Amino acid sequence: MSIASNVLRQISSAGVCLPTPQASPLCEHCAAITVVSLKTEHGHRHVPNLDNLSISATACRLCEYICDAIVRDHVALDVTAKFVDFDSTLEDMGFKYRSGAYLVLKWEGGLVSLLWGVDTTEDPRLGHLGSLKVFTDEETHADELSVPLGIHLSVLPNLEVLSIIVQEWLQDCSLRHLKCRPCDPFSIPLLPTRVLDIGDAGTDLRLHHSLNSRGRYVALSHSWGRSQPLRTMKANLSKHSRGLNIHDLPATFRDAVLVTHSLGLRYLWIDSLAIIQDDTDDWAREAAKMGDVYANAYFTIAATRGEDSTVGFLGPRDIRHAVKIMENAKGGDYRSFYLAPRNRFATDVDESRLARRAWVLQERILSPRILHFTDKQIYWECWTMHQGEDLDNLALGVQKEEMFPVQLSPNSISMHQGTKGGGTPRQWFYLVGEYSASNLTRQSDKLIAINGLVNRLKAQTGMKYWSGIWEDMAHAGLLWSARAEKLESIEDVVSAPSWSWASKKGPINHLQLYSHKPNQNLWVQEVSQDQWKLHAEMFHLQHNVGFGTLENSSDYSNYPPELDYHTSRFRPVVNDDSEWIGWITLDDEDGSEPDYAEIGWVFVTRSSLDSDEEGERENREAHHTEGAAYCLLVKATRTAGEYVRIGVGSIPQSLSLDLPKIDISIV
Repeated sequence: MSIASNVLRQISSAGVCLPTPQASPLCEHCAAITVVSLKTEHGHRHVPNLDNLSISATACRLCEYICDAIVRDHVALDVTAKFVDFDSTLEDMGFKYRSGAYLVLKWEGGLVSLLWGVDTTEDPRLGHLGSLKVFTDEETHADELSVPLGIHLSVLPNLEVLSIIVQEWLQDCSLRHLKCRPCDPFSIPLLPTRVLDIGDAGTDLRLHHSLNSRGRYVALSHSWGRSQPLRTMKANLSKHSRGLNIHDLPATFRDAVLVTHSLGLRYLWIDSLAIIQDDTDDWAREAAKMGDVYANAYFTIAATRGEDSTVGFLGPRDIRHAVKIMENAKGGDYRSFYLAPRNRFATDVDESRLARRAWVLQERILSPRILHFTDKQIYWECWTMHQGEDLDNLALGVQKEEMFPVQLSPNSISMHQGTKGGGTPRQWFYLVGEYSASNLTRQSDKLIAINGLVNRLKAQTGMKYWSGIWEDMAHAGLLWSARAEKLESIEDVVSAPSWSWASKKGPINHLQLYSHKPNQNLWVQEVSQDQWKLHAEMFHLQHNVGFGTLENSSDYSNYPPELDYHTSRFRPVVNDDSEWIGWITLDDEDGSEPDYAEIGWVFVTRSSLDSDEEGERENREAHHTEGAAYCLLVKATRTAGEYVRIGVGSIPQSLSLDLPKIDISIV
């Protein structure tokens, strides 16, 4: 039996009343929709001309939802889209010049796709515009119509309904999701050093010193924002240990207590209360354990909608109620189903303010299970699936196991304890790209805030880690570039060399190298603890090679394929005939002409079209030119023989073969 079926039956048995959307007037095109018409080969033909849809939307709620869905999908897919109203969106998509385009609603994979259609001499030509959610809240109708089950959401979160749904999620995950549980799913973890004990009633609160005792607990992931939350300090530690009044807690903390209590748990970990904030030694000890705190939590509450601790996350939500469609059945009966705007995990969670916090990335990856409280609905996320409170789990977005190294899942961590093997996963580069774009209040935490992830990968792979660069992927790890803005050096507060992404403040991406042959003459020296030097050979380009003008990545026809599309600017490398033969990107690009003579080149790796995997060669050919050399760009420091990284570039390897080289170290 599915999670949705179990939830609906338990809600019915508990006598809980769910909201029922009021009937909405429909236009003639929407009123004619049936499941049968949606599932026909060519779908349900709607308005004969897309231009008329915005007019119909003024009186028909479903047409309004269709217009909004088309705009949202266009903006989501086209980062250059400038329009957020329907008519302007149609013009931006080129429909102003496409006469006769009509609207089609078609059942595809459990969703209703919105398509434009143009009649041709053969079959009609269809193109994608967006999609709507389709569901029913009646099990019998779900079976008869083959429509997914779902529930209607209330404006205020209903803790009784939430408890039923979350308990079902927890049970399903604990019993069936191998990646989400430790090898011993019945083991009870050690409690963190301090947790908030909410008591049996959820109102008798005190800071509990665990002293290596065990128990299930909930962790809170939240944004401090500009408003400092309630904190444990040296002066109030004793007071907090004796007791805390729930009314003295900020709204986010109170809401976390309510959710924890409603799910039958007693212990809640909140960073500002569990760590003594003005005790440097305590902060250092507990920050080092932060990864374990989230990894061992039964689940994590993510206050995704809250800008700071004063806002809370159980307040009114932006709910767009579904439109009810009645369909005739045999014997004069009616069967009902609903169409509604889709809530998107990618938008509501991945692009949220909370997700942009650097510390939260580690919290999210290491937490076996998370409840994301957004302003649209509550989402469940674990290593195996994600699902909305509305019970929709279709095409919500990219899942956790697809984005992040599976070696960081609870089961993988447990299985590999005491053993070492395998290499660093390529998802590490995606992880670093996301992390570098996140907000960090104190740049000195740059490496600390992902230390839990690093320690887990290091324990499994046995690889050396050089302040952001892994030994077995060092060559690819060195080749990163600034994204949309220049990078700010933070080497004075972070113990990282200039060739590590961790030495810079700002978003970066690694070059997209599918196959390459590394330069074996690069090597790393450990100067002291957490201090590294990169030893290499440097050369200068000949005078018949120079740099072109600064180019913008919006011109995709000339865009270097190795660079991520987020990288906004680059400079071509040109020969005497002004032909492009390569490119460079500078970490600190201010638009002025770079000093050609000052830039040194260090060969890191060259592209290769060799492939042992079926189907990979075509992909690699699209990204590389055989023999392209990928290099670090460096400039001299005041210390003889020492250089710092200033960017990355690519040239034909043949240019560097006969050039004189000198040994240098890059700090």
